[in-house]
Amino acid sequence: MNWQVLFQALAGDGAGFSERERRQVRLVAAAILLVFLYGCWCLLAWIFAPPAPIAVSGTVAFQGQPVEMGEVEFSPLAEGAVQRHTTKIEKGAFALPAKQGLKRNQRYAVKVSGYKKTGKLYKNAPGGPASEEYEQFVPARYNSATELSLETTRQGLASGLKLDLR
Repeated sequence: MNWQVLFQALAGDGAGFSERERRQVRLVAAAILLVFLYGCWCLLAWIFAPPAPIAVSGTVAFQGQPVEMGEVEFSPLAEGAVQRHTTKIEKGAFALPAKQGLKRNQRYAVKVSGYKKTGKLYKNAPGGPASEEYEQFVPARYNSATELSLETTRQGLASGLKLDLR
């Protein structure tokens, strides 16, 4: 193909081209340019997009027994990061879905709270039924003064997080 003839047709100077053929050449050239620009935009969006959050799931046991009820909290250790992620423990297991998940390749402090029934009843407002009282039994070194941390990598979380607290 003779590129000079094509550029002349695009400019409207091409000899031997009808006006209809010039419009068709311009339309094809504009379509090719738009597809190219859209591809570049998509590539840039993919390169600079933040990584998708990671889902986290696992099990929690205290002294070899599954924690029946409680919470797991993930607090970012990065400077200036403040968003915490909390999920419930039910029957020794927890799951934080990807839409609420953790950022990839970051360190998090992990706090675990476990609750058990005390056998006492807590009186509610006058006329209301009494509720069972619960106490938090996991030591402070696993919650308020946690020693647990987590590095979020896809490989590290693929098999699930197992927290066996002693």
